[in-house]
This record gives sequence, C-alpha cells and structure tokens, in this order.
Amino acid sequence: MNTRVPIQSSAPTLDVLTDPGVLWSAQSAEWDALLSRSPSDSIFLTAAWLGAWATTIGRDAALLGITIRQSGKLLAAAVFEVSDGVLLFAGRGASDYSDVLIDGDVPDAQHGPL
Repeated sequence: MNTRVPIQSSAPTLDVLTDPGVLWSAQSAEWDALLSRSPSDSIFLTAAWLGAWATTIGRDAALLGITIRQSGKLLAAAVFEVSDGVLLFAGRGASDYSDVLIDGDVPDAQHGPL
C-alpha cells in the first residue's frame, strides 16, 4: 500500500511507496527527468538501471520508495532496500553510486551528492 503523508499543510507532499517499481516502469520518464535535473545524475540511478537491478540482483529485496512532490512536480525521490530494519540504497553492491535524487532548483540541492 502506498501512503501519502503531508510534510506541511501546504503544497509539498511525501509519498511512501511500498511498490517503488512504479517509479521505473509507468513513471520512468518522470524519474529520469528528475535525475537529469539532479546533481546526483548517474547511470546507476536511471530507471533502466534500477529496474534491471530489481529484476535480477535485487529480485528478493524488500523495496521502499520515497518521493516528494510540490504542485504535482516530482522534486525528490529515493529507492531503498529494507534489510533487518535498516534502509540501504537500492542498487547497492552492483553499482558504484547510489543517492537521493533532488531537483537542482531546490535550495541546497546544488551542493552535490550526499
């Protein structure tokens, strides 16, 4: 079940996705567009890479996605693997790089990868 949790009573909303595969399937263009606007732009964060990882190496992983939107626009997103109560970046192990995607127009997003 995906749950919408308001960050504030205003426009930004946080969505917790228990099926984050929607981010690299039906919404992959939106994910990749956010990636291109993010200082974290990397091949290992593309929808295609995460989708391939999820269906091969991560096929048994419990995944959790988090998105932040404002006025419907995707401003930030990340996909995690849940392992023994710990959140680990999805795609880890087989990639050189994982991160949270943050739109470069968001204040403080210009500082680069976390």
